[in-house]
Parts: sequence; structure tokens; C-alpha cells
Amino acid sequence: MKCSEDGLLVGMAHPMMRGEERAVTRVVTDRAGVVLNLEDVRGCNRLSCEQCGSPVLFFDAVLLQGSLSREALRKAYDVRFRGSLVASERSAEYRLYACRCRVKMVKSVRVLAEERYDSDLDWSCRGHHARPVSPS
Repeated sequence: MKCSEDGLLVGMAHPMMRGEERAVTRVVTDRAGVVLNLEDVRGCNRLSCEQCGSPVLFFDAVLLQGSLSREALRKAYDVRFRGSLVASERSAEYRLYACRCRVKMVKSVRVLAEERYDSDLDWSCRGHHARPVSPS
């Protein structure tokens, strides 16, 4: 099953899903796309990019300094943003998301279905396995 709204990108104020967990509550937003029900918000941990086909990685408490060329982004992605390939700093508020062709730093909550209209970001939930139901 896929996350509703194609999944969420969340800053450090909200947890990421664990394992095969998936969001079960529908995200409620206002007209500007601001998420209104924040008590059960979790970022999707199974995102992929339609453009490059790679899984979207996430890095807690990382804020990039400056921008990256596409080649630099691919190299940084391949080594999971370790080492001195990218200038970054620790941030208690931001979470960094990246595929091999795009990078996004998130401080609050972003709904991917709405994010597509504002940018060229083409990420979506790959789906989560349904949890088995225990017999009563």
C-alpha cells in the first residue's frame, strides 16, 4: 500500500517511518498546502524518484551549504553524502532528502502530491507491505 498524498517529507520535528510502517491518517492541508493535522505526521521512508529511478535517501540534521552540480550530486549520493564531497553543517531542524538527480532540505512538512506543482521534484512512495492481521 502506498502512502496517501504520495508521501510526506518532514523536518526533524517529526519522526520518519520505521521498517514497513506507513501513514494511516489522511493529511489535511489548507489552501496553501500547509499541513494542519501534525500530531500523527511521519515522513515516508520508501520514496523513489521517477526521473532517475533511484531510492530517495534521507539524512537527519543535515543542511547543505550552497548548491550542487548534477555530477557532484550523483557522486555525493553514491557515497551516501559522506566525506568532503559536499559542504554541510549539522542542523537540529532540517532533514536532507536526495536522489541521484535532486536534493531537498526540509524544515517543516511537505506533501509530495502538492510539491510537484511547485517544483520539478518527482518523488513518490514506492509502497509498503501490508501488516498481517492477527486472528482474534
